[in-house]
Amino acid sequence: MLHGNVQWARALLPSCFRSNPVAGIIAVRRLFRLVWIYWTLSLVVGLLLLVPALRLPLVGALILAGIFSSGFRQVAGAALVSLEAPFRLVFSRVNRKVAWQ
Repeated sequence: MLHGNVQWARALLPSCFRSNPVAGIIAVRRLFRLVWIYWTLSLVVGLLLLVPALRLPLVGALILAGIFSSGFRQVAGAALVSLEAPFRLVFSRVNRKVAWQ
């Protein structure tokens, strides 16, 4: 999935803005879904720096969610893939030909 999103972002996103700006703006949604964890982490870090009293409860909630929640592992896996996406986009040698064309 990551590989397909990286291919799409490299091959189709720049031309999408040139051909139709409205479609380009809508296409940015897919790019946002690719790197959502950076936005989420920036909000959490900002909140923790602003309100230090939330640090201990937040760490405790994350530990409990990791132990008791079955969906937490899926979200954590998606977060790791999202963290890796920009590096794949910039540094990998992905074939610029999109798979479904």
